[in-house]
Amino acid sequence: MTFASKLLKQYTVGLLRSHLYKAHSIPGPARFIQASQCVEEERAPNYNPRHFCPIQLHSVIANRYQVASKLGWGTSSTVWLARDLYQWRWLPPRYVAIKVNANNYKSKEYTEMELRITQRITQTNAADDGRYFVRTLLDSFDLQGPYGDYICMVFNPLYEPLWTLKRRFQGSVLPKDVLRTVIQMVVIGLHYLHTHCHVIHTDNVGVPVITDFGLSICGDKGPHKHSIRPNGSEAPEVIIGASWDYSVDIWNLGVLIWELLCGTGPFDCSTSSSDSTYSEEKHLASIISLIGPPPEDMLRRGSRSSRYFNDDGQFKFPGLISKERGLETKLTVIEGDEKQMFLNFVSRLLQWRPEDRATAEELLSDLWLNE
Repeated sequence: MTFASKLLKQYTVGLLRSHLYKAHSIPGPARFIQASQCVEEERAPNYNPRHFCPIQLHSVIANRYQVASKLGWGTSSTVWLARDLYQWRWLPPRYVAIKVNANNYKSKEYTEMELRITQRITQTNAADDGRYFVRTLLDSFDLQGPYGDYICMVFNPLYEPLWTLKRRFQGSVLPKDVLRTVIQMVVIGLHYLHTHCHVIHTDNVGVPVITDFGLSICGDKGPHKHSIRPNGSEAPEVIIGASWDYSVDIWNLGVLIWELLCGTGPFDCSTSSSDSTYSEEKHLASIISLIGPPPEDMLRRGSRSSRYFNDDGQFKFPGLISKERGLETKLTVIEGDEKQMFLNFVSRLLQWRPEDRATAEELLSDLWLNE
């Protein structure tokens, strides 16, 4: 049994043993929807029906895949469950997930990048354990629709995403034994992406398979200085306009792990308690309160540092800094030695300087992760 197989077994056993786990509820009868009623992607901002390919249930696309059900949607794609008709009849039916991307200019640009990144990941080192925890491509094709061509990508279907899985547990928090296994999977997947594929994910990672490479970039073509979509897990070098590399994924992972353990992320990034609008000033203030002020050499790297810090390195918005200082004041769900071990672990990820953060490979040997 490979190490990846052992982790998957450990993950499954942990879920089954947890008395907090809530099974799927049986859905009620289907509800009739009027044709004039907007649903799902139709309700997204700037929705344009010409950008989305109309898919009909039971239709066969690419002369191979028979559409069975709609799995999901987003602002730039829809995802469909389909039966692969290229399967011998005496074998069990094989189902795939088909991501049908929008064809407006910006979405198509991201889609073409995602396809190239996913092809690179799929074609790299199939023997590495980390490949088990990264979504790989089965097929891709262009689908002709009434308003042009749509890039489609075919994957193995996956289970529910992390954000719905954690809601099955009390307080939307994963049990610690499940959490450790999940994080090991993510770290192994990141190590595969960084070391073998030279890919920076940049977005929050999911478990136990890392997906959605629409915002990913090639790490071997850096350094990078463009902004990343703000979502509360941005690394500080991105906020101040400094160059960034693989270590932004490590910072994102630290935020994710904290949220999985505690139910909420470590940093307060909202304008106010009544306004959830993202604020870079509030985000930086929260980082300062929990891990201390930035090193001066770090500020010198940022093209936008002067927006937030004066020439002496002092934060221009001191009133936003919380009086509660240090990560230990924020961590209340565990105590004693376990709390200190976790703080030691997460502190290796949440560092101002990118070069001070541990790599994915270094994290795999951490005491807390292997307790």
